[in-house]
Amino acid sequence: MKKMLDDVRRDAIGRSREAEEGTELLVEAVSDIMELWNFVREAGVLALEEAVQDVEPDFLKRLILLLVNAPDSETMTEIATNEYWVRGSDGVQAMADYMYIRGVIGIRNGESREILWEVLQSLVPSGKRIRLDEWKKESEKQYWEEVRETFSRTAPSHDNAKILKAVRDLTEILGKLSDRQIQRLVRDVDSDDLAVCVYGCDDRMRQRIRDNLSERYADVMMEKVVRRRSVSEEEMCESVSRVLSVIRELWERGEPAHEPDGEQRHNPFPGKSVSRTAPDT
Repeated sequence: MKKMLDDVRRDAIGRSREAEEGTELLVEAVSDIMELWNFVREAGVLALEEAVQDVEPDFLKRLILLLVNAPDSETMTEIATNEYWVRGSDGVQAMADYMYIRGVIGIRNGESREILWEVLQSLVPSGKRIRLDEWKKESEKQYWEEVRETFSRTAPSHDNAKILKAVRDLTEILGKLSDRQIQRLVRDVDSDDLAVCVYGCDDRMRQRIRDNLSERYADVMMEKVVRRRSVSEEEMCESVSRVLSVIRELWERGEPAHEPDGEQRHNPFPGKSVSRTAPDT
């Protein structure tokens, strides 16, 4: 199997040796493989089966499906190298195809990120190479931008009356809390429950909660929703119920201890008579 891969490597080097244009395609290939490595590390190989639908180019998509379905590395290598010869790519594209094959096989074999990075970079003309730390920084920036954009476009599609009432009740109560109370609430609420609830809220309440979180916490919360892709009605109801329970417990304990200027704290729960004023500061 090693000879099969070596034959493809030598062929790709020969086909791309004289190419003067299009080398940015090789930089993109390195980035694609490293992003794939990150995804597999965080979500696992099986998660690729759903995520692969959004992958480009098509040759990489084909290799990812092999990564998921091939019974072993030898079979995967044989099929992948066969695909290379059948495609018959030329120039820089031939090298990009080999890099995709080598990268996916490296992921299948559990190679470290650093080793895989060095192997792929060695196939890029020296003038186009970038440092791993530079790529990681830029890749992370792009990743979080994509998370924020995807989250901003997501919205629950539930039309169940119970779900709608639960979210409406939560939004009403959150609207009665001060920024300070929301910041205190976040410390006790499970991050998964908060993510689900924010997902269910309208845009105005989403933004208000995000404004009371650190940038990092807000990003992680949005990431939880984006990765889940869907939230069941049962999950939504349970998360809303748990968040409301935390709000009630904090209120009954008198937290936060007082509001600015010693004003009376507003009771967020209709029908509950709570006569508690803020203590002197």
